[in-house]
Amino acid sequence: MIGFGANITRELLTKMDVGNDTIAKDVGAIRQVYGSVGSTQTDVTMMMVARTDSIDAAKNLGDTVEGLRQLGNLFTMRMAQPRKDLAEAALNNLKITARGNEIEIRTQVALANLAALIR
Repeated sequence: MIGFGANITRELLTKMDVGNDTIAKDVGAIRQVYGSVGSTQTDVTMMMVARTDSIDAAKNLGDTVEGLRQLGNLFTMRMAQPRKDLAEAALNNLKITARGNEIEIRTQVALANLAALIR
């Protein structure tokens, strides 16, 4: 359906305010991102890979994303339908994998959940 990719410059990272020094350090290690959004007859899938400057940076970034996923579960409880179903499905299906100096993030949601939100 769609693919994307970008080199992340130091200038961009210094102008980004993520509000947390630990997260800023982990995000600051990202050098490139690429990914795709696709669909089947029943699902919409998203894959994103972040290439960092070291293996340790990728592991730390993966741990940070996992922590944010767990926090996200707290926020979905307060969401109204149909957004709640979509967010819960995306978080429940989220897979975070570190491979060398890269971290891969994948998720998928039912096309029906997304369609209910767009209506």
